[in-house]
Amino acid sequence: MERDGVIMFIGSPIYYDDAFVCSGTERSNKNQSAGQSSVRVYPNPANDQLNIEYLNGEESSIRFMLFNTQGQMIREITISPNQGVVRVPLSSLPNGVYWYLVPGLDSGKVIIQH
Repeated sequence: MERDGVIMFIGSPIYYDDAFVCSGTERSNKNQSAGQSSVRVYPNPANDQLNIEYLNGEESSIRFMLFNTQGQMIREITISPNQGVVRVPLSSLPNGVYWYLVPGLDSGKVIIQH
């Protein structure tokens, strides 16, 4: 529907993420409904380890992928629904900005500072 030159959509609600809007590293936690999964990646900036917290509403594993600034995947971790928090050692990675992807759930950047 269009009104006053503005296109309005009717249907499912759209959820916006602070990181998408602000292109920052801080994220707000939106309310999780029953049956939904979420991922929390912290601390940011990270020093010696990165924590990946998988809150699952389904009984399926997820993939966490970490990329360098050239787009090369440098880490891939499969996290099962019952693992809770997974700690990823970062001592072998140089300082810098990295991007992560959890297909279907989350993506963002993390800064490593030793």
